[in-house]
Amino acid sequence: MMLILKIAGVVAIVILLLLVAGLAFVIRWFRKIVKQATDQPGCPPCRVHPQPEPNPKWRDEVKMLQCASEFTALGFEKIGAFTVPEMPGMQMLAFVHPTERLYAAIYDYPAIGHAFDINCIFEDGAGLSASSKGTGKNLDERPFHPILWVGDDCVATVLNAFKQHPQPAPRVPVTADQFVAQFERDHAAGMNWRMKKGGVSREEIRRHIVAKGEPVDEETVEAIYKNRREAHILELQKACLAQYLDDEQLLAAEWERIQDRTFAIAETLEPEEIIEAIESVVTLDEEQRHVLNQLRRGNAETALDLIDEIILQNTAGLCLQKTGEVQEPVRAYILLAPSREAATKQLAA
Repeated sequence: MMLILKIAGVVAIVILLLLVAGLAFVIRWFRKIVKQATDQPGCPPCRVHPQPEPNPKWRDEVKMLQCASEFTALGFEKIGAFTVPEMPGMQMLAFVHPTERLYAAIYDYPAIGHAFDINCIFEDGAGLSASSKGTGKNLDERPFHPILWVGDDCVATVLNAFKQHPQPAPRVPVTADQFVAQFERDHAAGMNWRMKKGGVSREEIRRHIVAKGEPVDEETVEAIYKNRREAHILELQKACLAQYLDDEQLLAAEWERIQDRTFAIAETLEPEEIIEAIESVVTLDEEQRHVLNQLRRGNAETALDLIDEIILQNTAGLCLQKTGEVQEPVRAYILLAPSREAATKQLAA
């Protein structure tokens, strides 16, 4: 049981590695949470929106101020403190180095240790991040966006490792007022990549077990994979809808009118996952569920092929309407279920 808990904690960490600008802080947090037996499915939010915090209350103010002084001594300028509403309790202190074209952040979160990172974006679209943590070296790496797991609390050491790493192109200029927008973009891009690859893979789970010197138990691997897959599907749904809203720029009033009936079907879903997505907005009766349970994907088919069939044939009398399509984080249809009034009329007919 302890092995399962430990591995589950690491799997949660893998998912959370998508924060290009600020990711190391979550590692110890999830490990401690798992050790406390709160082994619940989890996935970082698909979008984040940092908010200025004029009166931050640091858990370890002495350590925070010491680290901040190290950054300023190296030429970094303090931007300010922020909270992230999508991650309750998380605070960060952000910095910018206009000359070196770098951003940095120190993270403060309940139940974790001290952590910071330094990062940049290059003019060719690639990115680089260096973390004060040393964990994560055995995890999948996002192409063209390496993370240097330095494992040292000295800011100068982490900065030196960052500068010694190959720089594929000039760095993009940075300013204090661009920090939040860049943070949001980096987070969304990282999450999109993780979701595009299907979340945590079985191989990542096995790799970590081997690195720990533990025997690979395929039953445990599969149990953890299933747990993480459920969390992945939930956040993938949110990410596809968030991308749809970004693309369509719907008015708030319009979105409020239809959001309870709107859901996404990603091309990577299995038939049972399609049914679960439909059930998130439609109450299925026994007959409808039976009809949908007969659906099967062929070798060359995707979930979208099945949805095309459901819409065309009005399978199970669902009366689903396709209202849009997104390409990120994966290709997905945005579907609209009929209103309660429309559904009632359909049944009466």
